[in-house]
Amino acid sequence: MTHIFLDIETIAETSDFANYNKKAVREARYCGESSEAPEVQYQQRAALHAEFGRIICISCVLRTQGGEIKKISFCSDDEKKLLSEFFEMINKAGISVLLGGHNIKSFDIPFICKRAIINGLKVPKALDYGTLPAWKMGTVIDTMEMWQRSGYLRTGLELLCLCLGVPSPKQELEGSQVSDLYWSSYKTSAGTEEHMETLKTIASYCEGDALASLLCYEKMEGIEVAEPVSEAPKEEKNQTSLLVFSEADYLTWSKKEYMCTYKTFDELMAHLKKHYSGVEAYERQLRDHRAKYELGMSF
Repeated sequence: MTHIFLDIETIAETSDFANYNKKAVREARYCGESSEAPEVQYQQRAALHAEFGRIICISCVLRTQGGEIKKISFCSDDEKKLLSEFFEMINKAGISVLLGGHNIKSFDIPFICKRAIINGLKVPKALDYGTLPAWKMGTVIDTMEMWQRSGYLRTGLELLCLCLGVPSPKQELEGSQVSDLYWSSYKTSAGTEEHMETLKTIASYCEGDALASLLCYEKMEGIEVAEPVSEAPKEEKNQTSLLVFSEADYLTWSKKEYMCTYKTFDELMAHLKKHYSGVEAYERQLRDHRAKYELGMSF
């Protein structure tokens, strides 16, 4: 059985309340009784509700039998795309996967399922608990629930990390800042390398939360493991070149994913320079896909 610990990052559905298209609820107090103006509520709480927000990143972390930490993030402006890719990985794992996370039963899993339905996607069996209450989701590891025991006080991940001596993932970014960070970047630099770096920052933060929940689980279960070891970076074949993969890799990937039929590597490079923001962006996409494939094969 493979334990995959996950975390999601969510944002408001639109950049601001003025652009919000759900006219029927523009003035509704969708977060319950409150004296705050709808505009303020939307900015502060929309990302916490699947009906008013959306997913920008899903990160997964697991520890291999050799003690190695594997990470993969599905982060994109296109929510349906990232959900589809995440579901593809989960479906490959089948019944051999056990999901874990912090407050995953009450927040992450319901949010993912609701957004999947909104996007017209079928929810994988590993995530579909229907109307089953959180406390009966026995095949899901929830570190908040584990720490709560039979009490009623709920403990956030940052405090739990502090109590258990696990490095806090919330060093440079807080979850409440993700929506503003994303929309600020999207409005000024969508489609550029700068925006890609913002997505990378969000993914890194999301991975940190997923890893922290895994380490907290191991602490609470008394699982003794070596210090978490990240995958060693792949050695570049040519230190003076951006190419980490072979020319054959690029040509094969282009033919499969984009139906490109370039006969030579030079032809492909000319295409990349014309239609993409440089070879680096294309290579990152290729590397990301390979990482997803390798993670999917590790179950």
